[in-house]
Amino acid sequence: MEIPRCYFTDSIDTNFTTELHVFTYSSLVAYGACVYIIKGEQASLMKSSNRVAPIKEITLPKMELMGSRLAKHLQKTLGIMDVIFWCDSQIVLKWITSPKPQKKFISNQVKEIKENVHNRQWRYCPTDSNPADLLTREISADKVKNTFWMNGPQWLTIKSESEWPQWNGNTECALETRRRT
Repeated sequence: MEIPRCYFTDSIDTNFTTELHVFTYSSLVAYGACVYIIKGEQASLMKSSNRVAPIKEITLPKMELMGSRLAKHLQKTLGIMDVIFWCDSQIVLKWITSPKPQKKFISNQVKEIKENVHNRQWRYCPTDSNPADLLTREISADKVKNTFWMNGPQWLTIKSESEWPQWNGNTECALETRRRT
């Protein structure tokens, strides 16, 4: 299997800004994040990382918060200031956007995200459009080679944000508790 080291195949107009898009996901057995670098209409997988779920019981949304550290490292290394985070956990989105005090673990993670990753947005991404989901289960090499993994979801390079997945801030369906058992 070959993975190209060149992120962009065509010459890119320098008028386009470069962005990092970070997808996070957690399951009962693992959590992870993958980062895509976007310029113009091209997207390339830049880095991914996953970890086995902690032995100590922790909720899935709490594990998704831990995926932001990968972006901090890349933002600092590459000097790319525009970072957009994607996750399918409406609970995580509510924690990050809520002004009310949270429990210590959550408030520490949110504080770290806000202090260390500049120019960041958190957005909703349906699970079936989240490539980080592949990091939490066994997959074949064929799936790793597919366009979805190597270039992210098709809508990722659409510059019209109105065509990206939307989250209206409604937490009704986010109130389910997803705990490890």
